[in-house]
Amino acid sequence: MVAASKVVPQIEPTCIANLDLAVVKHPARLAGWIGPDGEYFRVSDLQGHERTAQQITGAENGWFILEDSGWVHLTGMGVPETRSGRLTRKQVDTLFDLSCLFPDSVFSTYIGVAIRQD
Repeated sequence: MVAASKVVPQIEPTCIANLDLAVVKHPARLAGWIGPDGEYFRVSDLQGHERTAQQITGAENGWFILEDSGWVHLTGMGVPETRSGRLTRKQVDTLFDLSCLFPDSVFSTYIGVAIRQD
C-alpha cells in the first residue's frame, strides 16, 4: 500500500454523488486526481491535470508533489496512473464508484482492469 498523502488540498474535492451526468456527458470528463484517502478532484478540461494539480497543492510543481505523495492521475480514458503502480483501498473504492457512472464505457473497462491487477 501507498503511504498516506502529505498533501493538504487547497481546493474542495469533487463529490461523485453530486456529479450531474447530463452535464458531464462523457466519461473522459471524469479525468482527475485521486488522493490516497480516496478524495477525488475532477479536472475542468482534458488539458487540466497540471492546472488542477497546482490548485490542489498551491505549488507550481503540483503534478510532481501529487505523484510523490501517492496520488492517482486518472486519464480521460480511465487509466489510473501512479508513480508506485500501487493503489490504496480508498483509491480503489473511488475508482469503482467512478466506473459505475458509465458502466458500458472503455473508461469503466480500463478502471476495472486496473482494480483487478491491484
